[in-house]
Amino acid sequence: MATTLPTVTTAKAVSDPNPRVTRLYRHDCKYECCPSRWSEYDAVSDEQLALESKILSEPIVHRHCFNNDDRKWVTTSFIVNSLAMCSILSKVLHKYQGLDIYLLNWTFSPPFMPLVSERRGFWPEASTVRKKSLETTRTIDL
Repeated sequence: MATTLPTVTTAKAVSDPNPRVTRLYRHDCKYECCPSRWSEYDAVSDEQLALESKILSEPIVHRHCFNNDDRKWVTTSFIVNSLAMCSILSKVLHKYQGLDIYLLNWTFSPPFMPLVSERRGFWPEASTVRKKSLETTRTIDL
């Protein structure tokens, strides 16, 4: 299975004042069930660790899985890492029966019933937190 390397335009390479070398490693599926791909990591386990580390700093991580029957990407879950968003969700969902978002580690999966049934309380709370955040930012900027 042939794969092509990502290309770099000559103009970019020449005009870059700090040239560097990027190493890419080609991973070929030994079972030939998936296409070859390029990675910055020589080991898949290192790539997985780097990805896990990166997503910790992302405010919201939206996970998808490809559904072969429908031939489209489908949401499998999303994780909330943002402290502001966690604060909003805590206030809005605190009375939702049988839900412990701390136990779920801020991970929501379909059918997202707590979010669907509590959506009326979400937007006003989000607006309030956003206003407070803007006020704090303005105070700090002064």
